[in-house]
Amino acid sequence: MFVLLLGGAGVAAAQGAHPFGVPESGAGMGGPDWLSGFFGQVSVWQSHFYRQLTGAVRAWQADGGAAWGLIGLSFAYGVFHALGPGHGKAVISSYVLANRQTARNGALLALVSALIQALVAIALVAALALVFNATAATMNHATRWLELASYALVTLLGAWLVWVKAIRPLLRTRTRRAHAQIHHHHDRDCACGHAHAPAPEQVAGPLNWRRAGAAILAVGLRPCSGALIVLVFALAQGFFLAGVASALAMGLGTGLTVAALACLAVAAGGVATRVGSRLSGTGAARLRYGVEALAALAVLLLGVMLMGGVIAGGG
Repeated sequence: MFVLLLGGAGVAAAQGAHPFGVPESGAGMGGPDWLSGFFGQVSVWQSHFYRQLTGAVRAWQADGGAAWGLIGLSFAYGVFHALGPGHGKAVISSYVLANRQTARNGALLALVSALIQALVAIALVAALALVFNATAATMNHATRWLELASYALVTLLGAWLVWVKAIRPLLRTRTRRAHAQIHHHHDRDCACGHAHAPAPEQVAGPLNWRRAGAAILAVGLRPCSGALIVLVFALAQGFFLAGVASALAMGLGTGLTVAALACLAVAAGGVATRVGSRLSGTGAARLRYGVEALAALAVLLLGVMLMGGVIAGGG
């Protein structure tokens, strides 16, 4: 989780380049040298993909049979893009840990947020270019506002998770301890050393879309720069359909990669739960609380760092 947080911390610098000009770069990113080097290599791959994608658009325009080449290349770009610096995987992984979601729910969150991200890119280019006849500079300015709104949502989501998963449980525990001392009974959060049945909300069930909506928007509101580049290029070639197909394929590739990372986060949470089951009631409760509180804090810190990076960079 914290490796993902380090990767997300550099997104403001790595994705701060003009989306319609210089491709993303991993230069100047914080974190360990090996991590910066990895993200730098991913950025090199992304730059190569940019050139291949624009060539694939032209190939499809010349020959309809080349459509699958663009779609396959866009899907591969989405996979590699998700491996690079970005806040999506950190937000989704930390969210599923903090809320004890199942692997299925985590994967569903990742796929939906990636689909929203692709649709936002398509809608942005279509609205600004086709309806308002906007220039690339105007599109870039609008993208910056969406980016800022996305990072603000990450910060708000993190603050809410810290309250729900870290602060409020402490307040409730104090109240229940006092109540238990008076009435001589135990609550599930009393940390008395006895085992208690899990509360209904502690058992993973159907995904609560109302609660997950903030996480989905926080990830999906910032359009992928690669999708924007292909959409604008396809529009300039008079072949916007190719850009739409490419953006959707990128979203699928990104979503599947982030879904796999979310499943790994759920697996890590499961290991922590099994370790906690061998401890006393107090130890298990504290371990569960620690995992959820740290995941919530990771989202908050990520949002603050992203917002700070945009503001410091004049965004």
